[in-house]
Order: sequence, then C-alpha cells, then structure tokens
Amino acid sequence: MRACVNRKEKYLIAKRKVLAYKQINLVNAASAPRDLRRSISVFVALPIILVTLGIAPFPARATDYSVTVPFPVRTADWEDTAGLFIAPPQQSMTPDGTGHTEFYMAPVQGRSQVFITSIFEYSEAAPVGLRWKSTSTGSEIPLSEDLSEAVPGWSQRTMRLPASLAAQGGILIISGDQRVIARVRIDWLEPTETFVAVDQAIPGLIVGGRMIEAAMLSGRAELSPPDAWFGNVLEASLQEEPTSLDGGVVFEVPFEESLGTILFKAKFQGVMLGDGVEVWINDVLIGSIQPTAPPLTDPGYLRLADQRVIYAGWRDGAIFIPSGVLGAGDNTVVLRPATPGCSVRDAALQIMVPIEVDSTDPIDLGWPTN
Repeated sequence: MRACVNRKEKYLIAKRKVLAYKQINLVNAASAPRDLRRSISVFVALPIILVTLGIAPFPARATDYSVTVPFPVRTADWEDTAGLFIAPPQQSMTPDGTGHTEFYMAPVQGRSQVFITSIFEYSEAAPVGLRWKSTSTGSEIPLSEDLSEAVPGWSQRTMRLPASLAAQGGILIISGDQRVIARVRIDWLEPTETFVAVDQAIPGLIVGGRMIEAAMLSGRAELSPPDAWFGNVLEASLQEEPTSLDGGVVFEVPFEESLGTILFKAKFQGVMLGDGVEVWINDVLIGSIQPTAPPLTDPGYLRLADQRVIYAGWRDGAIFIPSGVLGAGDNTVVLRPATPGCSVRDAALQIMVPIEVDSTDPIDLGWPTN
C-alpha cells in the first residue's frame, strides 16, 4: 500500500533534510581553516525544499556576488572569486598598525554596482579611509578620508564605488590602522526594480535586513535630514552632527503651544545590546529608548575575545512622548545612556499636526449610529 503524504508533510520532511544539511556543514565549517566563501552559498539548501515540494527554484543571478574578508588578511587563504579580482589582496603595516590593504579589482561587466562595507573601530591616530588607484595611470582618488566621521566606538560604513571607476578596474585601498578593522565585505550587485512611496526616502542598498539611503553611500560625511513635512506630520531636526552621549545630552525645544502627538527618534552607536537610553523631559523621566536590534544577518555583529557580542554601527530608536509633556514655552529633552562611550545622531521630533475640528477625519474609527 502506497503511503499518502500531503503537502504539509512534504514540507516538514524537506525542512528536516535542510536542518540536517546545515548541521553537517556547520560541523565541517568549524574544523575547516578560515577562508573566503560566497555569501550566496547559504542558499544552497533552498532548492532542496523547493524540489521536494515540487516547486521550481528561482533562477540565480550569476552576476550577484558577495565576499567577506576577515582582517588581518591572509593571502594564503585566498581563493579564486569568479574573476572579480586579478590578484590576491596585499596588506602592509608598520609596527604601530598604520598601513593599507590593496584589493586588485577586475573591471566590472554590465550594469553591476560595487558596494564596500567596512567594520572597524575608531582610531584617532590613523582613521580608516578608502581611496582608489588607477592601474593605468597610477593616480589616486580619495573616496573617504575618515569613514568613522570621528565618532568613537565600533562603526560600520557602506559606500558605493563610482560606476566609472568600477568599469575601469583598479586597486581599492583601505588605509589607516589595520589592527582596528574587523572585516570588509564587498558586494557586486545587479540593479533591481522596486517601488517607493512618495513620502519615503529612496533606498540605495538593502543589506543585512537594513535599507540604506542612496545619499549615505557616497563616502562623504552624512548630513542630518532637514526639517520636512510628510502629510500632516512635521519632522523637526534637533541636531546637525553626531554627538557623544557621555555625561548626557540636552536638546532645547521651544513650542508656541502644547501639542499632543509627538515621537522622539534618533540613531545611536555604542549602546550595548539590551541596554537603553533614558529620556528625561523637563526633569521628568518619561521612559527609555532601546535601539532596535538588526537581523543577525547584518554584517555589523562582532564577537569579542571575551565572547560578548556587540553591534558595530548606528541603530534606530524612538519613544512616544505622552500628551502634554512638551508644553508651550521652553522645553528640555535630556538623553542619558546606561553605559559610557555612546553617541547619538539625527535626533528629531515627529509632530502630528492636529486636524481642524470641522474637517473630515481621514480615518473614522467610530461605530455607525444607524
């Protein structure tokens, strides 16, 4: 008698096969020497599920490629990577760590774009920077003098290599204190179509579950967003550049009248995972902001020597301000972190403008009277 297996049972069988497959590969990876692997290799298990379920897998785009290079660079571990490099990388540095790493990039074909993500700790003496060297002329072009923007702590910065340079091929140089660089990730990506609502910023890259705005991929110092209207919501900026949170930060907020629906938002760096930042308004504690934790696929997660896991880079956080807390006149908003070494940027208030009493409410939450 032939057993009858339904679609759900097929899925569970396939899932067990995938888990077993991943367990075997985790064991093999633990005993293997450190090397360079395609990030797309983690998707090898996906066709197993789809084939078992009788569904054709999505076609892979061979032009998409990602490689993560741990530091210090060991050229003995270097493998051929689909012809995207013309030679293994070379790293040199002085006894104090100052030096550079060179990646010999082959010319990019077609419409692919190249993105470089650096994970590093701030170095005041020799900040981490990027530059490009032409193999034909020998001339160098600075891409970013200081990726950290002089903000202490562990940082993460992604920039797009200009298409004109990528098409020529050349040498990507990462300069500065080589000891503070944890790893570098390089992505070659084909453009994809997406749709963005008119009141949203246009993303230039999606990586690790995060959307990075196109303006933040230039390598230049990031500017705080200006005041802007989104429908009946005003976003008012409170700062122009990153600020250390050590000792607390005070924002002065004058209002002509009391407003009821307000959200305080900002980006935080250096706040330990699980910790928060206290928010005091007019000397009253209204709560604590716990910055969001990006997905674990984000390249910013680092495991330190003492086995602690930290996140390198900025994380978003927000808190709703109760009605009447920010009143007419001068107000103060004070941020106090739980641990030292934290910074804040892009602090802003989102204010929902009250709707006129005689206007039609755009959302009717009331029950019909008839």
